[in-house]
Amino acid sequence: LPTPMNFPAHWFPLPWLLASDALCLLLFAAALRPALATWRTHRQAAWVGLLIMALCWSLRAAPAGGMLGGLSYHLLGIGLLALMVDIPAAFCLAVLLLLPYIWLWQGVGDLSVAGLTVLAGIVPPLAGVALARQIVRRLPRNLFIYIFLNGFFAAAAGILLSAAANGVLLYLAGVFPTAILLGSVLPVFFLIAWGEAFLTGLLSAIFIALKPHLITTFSDADYLRQNARQIWK
Repeated sequence: LPTPMNFPAHWFPLPWLLASDALCLLLFAAALRPALATWRTHRQAAWVGLLIMALCWSLRAAPAGGMLGGLSYHLLGIGLLALMVDIPAAFCLAVLLLLPYIWLWQGVGDLSVAGLTVLAGIVPPLAGVALARQIVRRLPRNLFIYIFLNGFFAAAAGILLSAAANGVLLYLAGVFPTAILLGSVLPVFFLIAWGEAFLTGLLSAIFIALKPHLITTFSDADYLRQNARQIWK
């Protein structure tokens, strides 16, 4: 699942699964129109971003067994995708990738947990992207600021927001005792946050330098054409 943890459906009550699935469908419907407009004009960025995100999700780590058996952690890649195709398209692409991902790694029986995974694993990172973007808009047009806040900061913040959402969800469902959550489950997110921040910041810098058309939220007019010799100062 596109959260740093994979959830088995049997951990959660059926009403939670149904309500979250319904809410996810509403969010998807709301984001679909702007997502389709982005898809039509920036297909290459969408395909490249989707491929990178799929690779991030495939790099999974899971405890062999014991009390933490059933958990699975991985990078998200959603922050980079949001830089490449904006937030509505990133949301829709992540949701569309989620269903075959669950089917492949967990089986069709866990498809009902997709809504909870979206709310805990996709929405919080996108909220981090939106927060970073609002901060950047209030700061000088500087390339370092753009990459650091939209890349490094937003990616790390997204993982930590997802950690909070996952922790609350698991606590309310009574899946793990509080001591296990605080001592064994949630600390892993801080390690993932560093990897996510480094990957997103590095790739966004590379794309801006070599393939700026892949970062559709980046504007050459704002950051490069005004004074190309001063962009890093």
